[in-house]
Amino acid sequence: MNGKLKIYWVALLFVCQVSSACESAMPISQPAYTAHLVHTLTPTSTRRPTAIPRASYTTGPTKTPTLTHTPRPTSTATATIKPGVLECTIITDKHDSGITKLQWTEYTQSVIGKEIYFSGEVYEVYAGDRVGLIATNAPCNFLLSNIPHDTATGLIKGQQLSGYGAISDILYENYMLIYVNVNRDSLTIR
Repeated sequence: MNGKLKIYWVALLFVCQVSSACESAMPISQPAYTAHLVHTLTPTSTRRPTAIPRASYTTGPTKTPTLTHTPRPTSTATATIKPGVLECTIITDKHDSGITKLQWTEYTQSVIGKEIYFSGEVYEVYAGDRVGLIATNAPCNFLLSNIPHDTATGLIKGQQLSGYGAISDILYENYMLIYVNVNRDSLTIR
């Protein structure tokens, strides 16, 4: 085989390996060649390159996997909450009870300044020593203020906080966000 024809076959083999568009590229009158590990070309017994099997498709019904909800593990220790103190679940239950926007606005205004129990994981620490907290057992997030500076700078994401404070605002867009002015004496860090 002359040098130009050999270069043609090597180039064609490279293109075939990269694009798998070789079935119509090789002339029938020429023998097919394949590359071996030692980079020599040897003729094969077929006149066309061997076709690469294509992916097969199922035309019948397939079993669709079902998603299951795995609950997050909760702490075995339960906090004793003082009587008469609000909790996140009480506020979310009120929101989800079918009240109107006007009733919700009046309710949130009525609980501003009332004591609430909070518990959750640190999500982020913001400027002004404010701490974003995700409740571990309730559908609420908290934004805590009045955290001592030394405490705020020592917190890490995922750390558990709990305690009491006064509600300063409640927002509900796609989730509940309760602003809490923390009672420093009640703050527990785990």
